[in-house]
Amino acid sequence: MQLSQKRFCDARDFIYKNAREIDKAIFRYIFEKGSKLDVFSELEKFQNPDGGFGKGIEPDFWLTDSSPAATAKALEYLYIADADISQGLVVDAIYYLIDSFNYEEGKWRATGSRVNDFPHAPWWEYNFSKKNCEAGLLSGWGIPNPSIAGYMNLYKEIVPYDFLKMINERAIGFINSIHELNRYDLIEYSKFYDLSPKKMKDLISDKYFYFIGKDTIISPEKWDKYETQPLMFVTDKESELVYVLKDSIDKNLDYIISRQKPDGCWEPEWSWGNGNETWHKAKEIWKGFQTFNSLRLLNMFGKIEEE
Repeated sequence: MQLSQKRFCDARDFIYKNAREIDKAIFRYIFEKGSKLDVFSELEKFQNPDGGFGKGIEPDFWLTDSSPAATAKALEYLYIADADISQGLVVDAIYYLIDSFNYEEGKWRATGSRVNDFPHAPWWEYNFSKKNCEAGLLSGWGIPNPSIAGYMNLYKEIVPYDFLKMINERAIGFINSIHELNRYDLIEYSKFYDLSPKKMKDLISDKYFYFIGKDTIISPEKWDKYETQPLMFVTDKESELVYVLKDSIDKNLDYIISRQKPDGCWEPEWSWGNGNETWHKAKEIWKGFQTFNSLRLLNMFGKIEEE
């Protein structure tokens, strides 16, 4: 199955009519030979003077302050836009994260307590007794720690050696010490795995693929209930999971095509709960990113019909 050119155009039109400027810019870069400088320019609008990112770049919490979780989202955009260490936004983000690391706890707290003063999904609610938001408390070294560690490895030239060594030891030690891992933190570890050098992958591969095999739902008929899909763990086409889960990924791509809405968009498969008025605004923002990301995945695997 392929996405037809007509349906691709419907998705493109939806993005240009409804998405945030950052999502329009990243779409142009991937699909229309746009400039990555436009992506960087739009990302700057979410950056704070401390070098970190906030201001609602992560649509599920609108905290204006910088936070590690929001900065990880900015690094996702930078990665998609092929940014390297010559880009100041990368340097700023990495230095902010180094400065915001909590040495007492040995990890990054996902957000600060002020997240409760802004619209946010229930899982980003800050727990004052546990000094972290609920999403950051799912496991001992979860959101956003593993993905940040992956980005530290990707941009290792600007990360102090001892700090990088410590972060990698924590990432590797945690996953190898546990027997259960929720899918959200496993998604985080998929980024760590894909962005890290082979010597790091070799140290966690047995446990990582054990969790992947245990938690990935390969039956398409179950995906409508927001179950764990194979493509949730794929960072790019070179991911080892592309080969490990090839048949399931092919089915997952067909499933994505089938989920496109009549207006051309893809919607988030989650919500903040019934009766949350702010969710309607957040959902519209997510539609823009989800539509771009669905197209990116389909394009990555040659699933868009050529003109």
